[in-house]
Formats: sequence, structure tokens, C-alpha cells
Amino acid sequence: MLCLSVLLLDVLLLTAATQDSEEQQKEHIERYFLRVDGEGPPENVTVIGASTTSLLVSWDPPPVTPQYYEVDIFNIVSEVVYDTSYVVDGLQVCTSYIVTVTSYYRDNQYPGPITQGTTQSSVPPQPQNCKII
Repeated sequence: MLCLSVLLLDVLLLTAATQDSEEQQKEHIERYFLRVDGEGPPENVTVIGASTTSLLVSWDPPPVTPQYYEVDIFNIVSEVVYDTSYVVDGLQVCTSYIVTVTSYYRDNQYPGPITQGTTQSSVPPQPQNCKII
């Protein structure tokens, strides 16, 4: 029965997410997850291409520091992290990835926003200020 309830909750959240603005989605999530004062998801999550095969994921901590974070790239990486940044290595060149960072506390977990990042291209950029004589 618990699995059915969780599945139903997921369906409700996904339905709401496809129809609502970002602010409305945040309200839906906060309504379904009990929030302990000061606990919360990572904030200002950024994902940048650090190299052709790596991404730098960084974030600001919530007001109360969690026990740890988990950095996830769907079906590729799920890594426990104790800091506010992490470099994901071994990725494909010039490929976009969807990343989530979740804060874990003793009794609660709070997923941060879904963020996208792209590894760098292996083709060098066009030279600047070239003159053909």
C-alpha cells in the first residue's frame, strides 16, 4: 500500500509539474514534503562543462547544513558528497546531462532543482582577430 501511495504522489507531482510555473511547482513540493525548520534543498545549483569529459556541479547550502548531499545524473552517476561542489568525470564529449542534487538529513531529504549542463566540445574555438593577407 505504501508503494501505491508513493506512486500516486509521484504521478500527482509530475502532473502538477507539467502544468504549473516554477513557483507553483515549488509550492506543490513544499506541500507534500514536511519541512523541518531550516532544512531544505540545495540552492543556486549550477552545472558547467569543466572539460570535454567532466562537469562541475556546485550549489549553496540550505540554512541548516545536511549530513550529506547526493549528486545524480540519471542512469550514470549517483555520488554521496560532503561539500558544496563535485566534479563528475568520465562523461561523453559535448553532451548535455540532467543533474539533481539532494540534501540528506537524519529523517528527511530534499531534492534541489533539476539542472542541465553540457561537457565542452573537443573542437577548439575559432581564433580571434585573424587577418588574411
